[in-house]
Formats: sequence, C-alpha cells, structure tokens
Amino acid sequence: MLNVLACIYDFDLLKELMEQARTLHTLKLVALSGLPQDVKVIHALHIDVCLLECEEDQISLHEFVMRLRESQGEHLRIICLVHRRHPHPEGREKIHIPQLSCLYAPFQVNRILQELYKAAQESHKGILSLDLERMVAEEIAALGIPIHLNGYQYIKTAVMILLRDSKGILSMKQLYKESARIHKTTVSRVEKAIRGAIDYAYRTDPKRIQIQGRRATNSQLIHMIYEQLRMRTHNEERVPIL
Repeated sequence: MLNVLACIYDFDLLKELMEQARTLHTLKLVALSGLPQDVKVIHALHIDVCLLECEEDQISLHEFVMRLRESQGEHLRIICLVHRRHPHPEGREKIHIPQLSCLYAPFQVNRILQELYKAAQESHKGILSLDLERMVAEEIAALGIPIHLNGYQYIKTAVMILLRDSKGILSMKQLYKESARIHKTTVSRVEKAIRGAIDYAYRTDPKRIQIQGRRATNSQLIHMIYEQLRMRTHNEERVPIL
C-alpha cells in the first residue's frame, strides 16, 4: 500500500484525484487543503509520498520541504504540482530543491498517478524501509515513549541503523556517533536525550520499560527493540506494495 498525502487547493483536481484513488487497492490518499504547520503530521500519518501543489516561486513551500528533508530524510518522496508564473516576476527566483520531482500545469490525474507509482517503483527498497520504520515506531510507542521527545527519534534511528547492519554488532559509541551525524547534533545530546526518554517512560509506567525488574539502560532498550524487530521481520512474509 502506497500512502500519499495530497496538499492540493484546487478542489476540482483534488476531487478527481480522490475519486481515482478510491478505485485503486494499492493507493491510500489523505488530503489537506494546504501545507500542515508541523511536519510531524507527516510522520504521524505514515506517509510515503507527499503531493504538493504550489507556485514555482513559493518560498513557504521551499521552507516546508527543507523541514521535511531534515525530519524525514530521503525516504519520503516529494512530488510538486507546479503552477508556472509567466512572465516571471522581476526579483523573484524560482524555487530549486534537489531530488524533487515536479509536474507542471495543466495537470492530468492519470499523469499524477503515473508519477506516484514511478516514485514508488524507484524507491521500492525505501518503501520497505518505511514499513520497517513503522514497526520500530510501534515498538517504541508500546514502551510508553512519546513521539515529541528527541530521544524517541534517536532511539528509532539507532534501531534502524542496527537493523540495516547485517551483523548487528555496532557498539553504542558507534550508534551514538552515527545517530548524531544523521540528526546533525552531538553524541552527548543523543545519549542524554535517549536516557531522558527512558526516564520519562519509567516515571509514567515503570513496568513497560523494565528489563529483569530494573529500569532499562540505553543499550538494553535499543538492543531489546532490535531483537524484537529482527525476529518479527524474519518471521513475517513481505508482500510487494504494487
């Protein structure tokens, strides 16, 4: 299943796109009339592809996409439906965002659908990675660690790094360092934020985050989630999304 968030203000286009999506079992479309204020909405909705309608010099879109890139990384695909300005207003530059797919007006629904599935096919491995990321998020949430904590994101990143390492033998020092690199922060902040997230969950419901009757350490928690997911992904049969 390909989960698409469509931020489209052209109601007729949105209506036609949603009608087409209802007939497709492999596409689930969530629609908004404008860009969400908080990019965490994207994560909460488990979105694979963002479909954004914009003007070619819309600075707010440029800023929004940059925030998306910082919070979601390269796994999230972004497709822009771009209205050209002609002639282009003097003193205003066109937006330029690397690795961004663009379709230009006039828009055709069939062409948009083709671009959506093209994005999915080009990043099939990334889509499977998103499925895995969802499972990691479920495991963390089950321990009582809320998404708004920085430690939540760092724990998820560390577990994903372990799952992608075929031998799963990265040390905590390596995990902290790589997580800090990905999130553009320091090793110390990563370590403290994870510890703080565990403390928060332990104060709220100690039993959910105990190991052998004691509060889990950073290493114990991350490796526990890793082992649970490793067994889960080993036993589950993967089904292609298309």
